[in-house]
Order: sequence, then C-alpha cells, then structure tokens
Amino acid sequence: MLMESFTYEILSELYRKETNNPGLQKVQMNLYPTMNQLYDEVNTKYHEAKEIDSTSKETDRYFTMRKNTKSMIDSVRTVRFSKVCRLAFRAAEGGEADLNVMTQEEKDLYNETKELILKHIMKVTS
Repeated sequence: MLMESFTYEILSELYRKETNNPGLQKVQMNLYPTMNQLYDEVNTKYHEAKEIDSTSKETDRYFTMRKNTKSMIDSVRTVRFSKVCRLAFRAAEGGEADLNVMTQEEKDLYNETKELILKHIMKVTS
C-alpha cells in the first residue's frame, strides 16, 4: 500500500507543478521513497498483466503507465535537485532558502552543495 495515498495522478500533478514553476513545490517529506513505491506497484501490475496476456490492452496500458511513471519520477527528481542546487548557490553568496519545502534528501544535498560552493568561493577569492 502506498504511503500517504500517493497515486499516479498525484505524481502527474507534481510533475506539472515542478516543471512549470520556478520554485520548489511543497511535497510530502517521504517523497522519494513514495515515488519509488508507486513505480514498484505499477511495475508489478505490468508484469502481472503481461503474464496473463502479453498482447492485451491492459498490458499495453500498464506498460505505458510504467514508462510514464518512470519518466515523471526522473524528471521530478532532476528538476527538484536542480532547484535545490540553485538555492544552495544563492545561499553560498549570502541569500536564504526555505528549507521547509525540501525533503531530508534535498536538505542534505542543499547543505553539502552549499558547503562545497563556499569552499570554492574561498579558494578563488583568497
């Protein structure tokens, strides 16, 4: 069962919001494990349908859903990580970021990236 009722439709909406807005969107804190669990469930349904009838419309539908789910998960991760890295760069130059809209994985990326950028800023300005 999916954590916090994360569905294909919710993933689609998140994908649309993340790709069409410059800022990070508020998400559930367990976003990445939940997205992975959604993919696993869609993948399982695809394989089950394929075992019953590999040429059925249901198998084709699950194949397409599996492909789209994987693509949207990859895009959401890439877009969100890019936004987090931009925020880390701004913070290294003295700006501030709202960490409340980040998952723990993103906060870790933000802090590590910010520290790395600060280290390199010190190298080139000393």
